[in-house]
Amino acid sequence: MPLIRGACAGLACVVGMLACIPLQAQPALVLDLHSAWTAARAQDPAYQAALAARRAGVEPEAQAFAAMLPNVSFTSSYNQVDLQQKSGGVTTPYSYATNNNAVVARQPLWRKSQNVQYAQSRLQSQAAEVQAVLAEVDLAQRLGAAYFDLLFSQDVIRFTDSLLIASQGQLQAARRGFEAGQGTRTDIDEAQARLDMAQAQMLQARQQWSYARQQIESMVGRAVQDLAPLALEALQAQPLEVNVEGWIALAVDHSPELRLAQLRVSVAEQEIAKAQAGHLPTVDAVGQYTLSNGENMYSPSSGYQSSQIGLQLSLPIYAGGAVSSAARQALALLEREQQLQLQTRTTLELQVRREYYNSTEGVLRVQALEQALQSALQLLASSRKGVLAGSRTQTDVLNALQREAEARRDLAQARYQLLIARQKLRTLCGVAPEQAIATTQSQLLVTPR
Repeated sequence: MPLIRGACAGLACVVGMLACIPLQAQPALVLDLHSAWTAARAQDPAYQAALAARRAGVEPEAQAFAAMLPNVSFTSSYNQVDLQQKSGGVTTPYSYATNNNAVVARQPLWRKSQNVQYAQSRLQSQAAEVQAVLAEVDLAQRLGAAYFDLLFSQDVIRFTDSLLIASQGQLQAARRGFEAGQGTRTDIDEAQARLDMAQAQMLQARQQWSYARQQIESMVGRAVQDLAPLALEALQAQPLEVNVEGWIALAVDHSPELRLAQLRVSVAEQEIAKAQAGHLPTVDAVGQYTLSNGENMYSPSSGYQSSQIGLQLSLPIYAGGAVSSAARQALALLEREQQLQLQTRTTLELQVRREYYNSTEGVLRVQALEQALQSALQLLASSRKGVLAGSRTQTDVLNALQREAEARRDLAQARYQLLIARQKLRTLCGVAPEQAIATTQSQLLVTPR
């Protein structure tokens, strides 16, 4: 028993040291959800990578357009020629320099594959833009979850700290009562067990708080010293004005994820047309200007100038079946994208339904937990009065304190989950992340705890 008490005393010392570390180590500007969003958009590595991918994703359009414009090239060559001519037993040596310069201009007039490639690249540019929007939506969801995780972990620390203080007081009271002959050894053991449990819960809560803080700091790119807490009195969530089918219709019309799937189907359709264009002829306008010197050994000092302009026709005849194979491949890829589009729509509908029910049932759960908290507070008051009247024990008071802490924890968690569900529902249905963050921000305080 002394060994156990020594270990518990050591644990209590560690918890006491942790508890001395305040959540607000320094007076600092409160980081509310909107300011965290602004910082995360500028610092989050995943979002910055998505922005870089968007910049790269829009460049194929410029490249495809450039392929339809005139192509001008210049070539120049210089050679030193040394040869010997033998005729009738007579060898005649020649040594001279040759120089050739040419400018060639080519303008595609009819290349079906290039036209399709340009149309396809425009779709790919749109897809890159939509992917950046999806990355912004993902950032908003990750930031909201991390923000409320940190708030919730702070709440758990506060609730557990209250339970810890109460357990310490109950243990001291039980020891005094036992020494005065008014209590039992069981009361001391029960209070000690509750204190040990509260200390373990405090350690776990501190670990969760540290992890949640590091998570949000990695997104905003700076140390987080305090967050704006939830305005409990402002969270009077009203029932959603649109039913679940209405939300699904909004998501189908405005979801960036579904829009991206549709663009990928269109890109795959263009890929089929581009592959089939391999059977078609191409027509180019070609112009060339050539300036040369020393073209032959008989008049090495002579020079020539030539200019030519005309049309060049290229007609594919046989490519070993490569064009047909590419067309079959494109058809298979189109079918894949169509199936993925159907899967995306089904998944989107399921997500909307889930977040809709989380939002509607979350209101009822918050109301039920508010009533549960009132009941827990009433139980605690009754237990304390019962101790004074002799009809209740300190164990009953500890049980009531535990019930109160659990009720407060569950209520705080339900409030945060309700906010997250509604924010996800808005972004799933195409609401801009900035607007979704602003709506959630309106239910938060702007002053520290």
